[in-house]
Amino acid sequence: MGDMSLEVRVDPIIPSRVTIISTIRRYRPKEVTSIKHEVSNYSVKCPFCPGNEDLTPPASLALRLVDGRLELCRESDGYRCSDWIVRIFPNKYPVFSLDAAGGGFGYHEVVVETPKHRTRPHDLTPEEWGLAFAAAFKRVEEFLSDSRIRHAVLIKNYGGGGGASLEHTHMQIMGTSIIPPLILEEIRYSSIKYRNYGECPYCSIISSEINSPRYIYSNDAFVVLAAYAPRQSYEVCIYPLKHESMPMAEFTYLVKLGDALSRVLRAYLAILPDIDFNFWIHMRPKDCCSEFYHWHLELMPATPMWGGLEKGYGLHVVTTAPEEAAYDLKKYMGIGFS
Repeated sequence: MGDMSLEVRVDPIIPSRVTIISTIRRYRPKEVTSIKHEVSNYSVKCPFCPGNEDLTPPASLALRLVDGRLELCRESDGYRCSDWIVRIFPNKYPVFSLDAAGGGFGYHEVVVETPKHRTRPHDLTPEEWGLAFAAAFKRVEEFLSDSRIRHAVLIKNYGGGGGASLEHTHMQIMGTSIIPPLILEEIRYSSIKYRNYGECPYCSIISSEINSPRYIYSNDAFVVLAAYAPRQSYEVCIYPLKHESMPMAEFTYLVKLGDALSRVLRAYLAILPDIDFNFWIHMRPKDCCSEFYHWHLELMPATPMWGGLEKGYGLHVVTTAPEEAAYDLKKYMGIGFS
């Protein structure tokens, strides 16, 4: 591997993303320590818990089990679903709105992954993740059927350090009339690589990295890789092994995504106890670039806050090399699994 104490790396897809790996900085003295931002319980009544459905707008989609079968449910002002296992409803404080004009037009909804309030994301089973993702991507399909929507976004903020405002675990999905700048950057550079080499650049990354020290885990549908040029230590990417520009809203397929995600989150819990995190899923825009865009999930722990180099210059300093992070994560990938 060579001397990894100081190295500069450029992201293989977006060359404007530059990482400085400086392992020696983990030993620097720290007189000022960051304060962990806890999420406070602002209300006795959690609006995401069963029985409190009237505290949120009606669900645009909910999943429930009826006689052992999964059933879709839609709510209205006078009706709320009971016994749901996943519930999706409009965000009361949206970033995008159907009432907005111009670039602010769109959908912004909350995906409550489980009715259990005290369940952490690390505790969700692959099957529970599969149900949550299946419901979310069903709504994404519905967003994209609106001719005014150009792109879909799925994000998860966990913990105060990850930007979450409520304790009950949840994701957010959006359908937007704009294409986010980072997606445009990915499209721009991956299209150049595709024209030059005739292959999806993400497929190329998977085939080369799966035998590298940055390989962490794979099942028969997804692979987990440590990011080559991470923005934070222990950042990982989860890619579908097969070339796909959009995720399928298919349960058995998404259980395998849940398997990969669950293993990483439980490994995080062992290595970085109680760490906050974010993940997001990058999908192609509607009617665009399916031949060279490869959807993927990016997962980033909320490790030390960015300083002036990161915020002012776009240079990301990390203290754990991706190869070391992959080695650490691999040790704990089986935690909680038979």
